[in-house]
Amino acid sequence: NRDQGFLPMQVLNTLFGGGMTSKLFQNVREKLSLCYSVGSSYHGSKGLITVGAGIDFDKEQLCRQEILRQLKACQEGDVTQEELDAAREALLSALRASLDSPGAIEGYHSTAAISGSGRTIEEYSRQLGQVTLEQVVEAARSIRLHTVFFLKGGQ
Repeated sequence: NRDQGFLPMQVLNTLFGGGMTSKLFQNVREKLSLCYSVGSSYHGSKGLITVGAGIDFDKEQLCRQEILRQLKACQEGDVTQEELDAAREALLSALRASLDSPGAIEGYHSTAAISGSGRTIEEYSRQLGQVTLEQVVEAARSIRLHTVFFLKGGQ
């Protein structure tokens, strides 16, 4: 059931690469300075997580290895309570911010109706707070590297 795994995958994505508190941002960009930008996106309707990074050509291999190392950390449960809480709070904060926009509210309810979840904003918020580390680890373990591409500028 894709809906059952939706919230844990959202939390995983946010924890892994979905913001400034994520493992990718904190480790690949900040600690190791392997890239100018890095982040992941969860495409729930397709069940995909994509990662993008702006890097120097000569750091491609190191950057790729570190991104995969951070995913492995998620798969092994190497996640602090602070990281998990920050991911949940980032998602809730984005949801609260969207409540100021009629278009965003409409978009939320349209997506919920189309996906068949029918989850109200209140239910989403409550259920998001109940996502466990074990569910996040399970979501991470379902991820497999599928495709890698590298764009390089030319003259």
